[in-house]
Amino acid sequence: MIQAQKAMLVNLAQLKEIELVPQLDGKGAKTAHGVAKLAEFALVLDEALDVEAERQRLSKQIIRLQGDIEKLSGKLDNMDFMQRAPAQVIENNRHRLQDAVQQLRVLQEKLNELSQSG
Repeated sequence: MIQAQKAMLVNLAQLKEIELVPQLDGKGAKTAHGVAKLAEFALVLDEALDVEAERQRLSKQIIRLQGDIEKLSGKLDNMDFMQRAPAQVIENNRHRLQDAVQQLRVLQEKLNELSQSG
């Protein structure tokens, strides 16, 4: 799906190119990182990366995810919710929690890498 949209993404984002790889290897390069449901992505910024701004952006995302995790965990730990909610709602909340925990782990790693390189 992403492969089919590469040309449009290059034009919209005014990028030089898009390279799809099975695994990111941003070691040594200054990159902006993100996590979506479908993929983890990095934008190589060469010398254009404002390290402090990127740290702040990652920190805000981490704080948002921590809040989401706390809310979802609270729901799933609430016996009243677990007894009354339909099974599908409970399962959706479990999946959202798993996704949020995974995204948090990736963003924390990226923030640590950025802090060590900058």
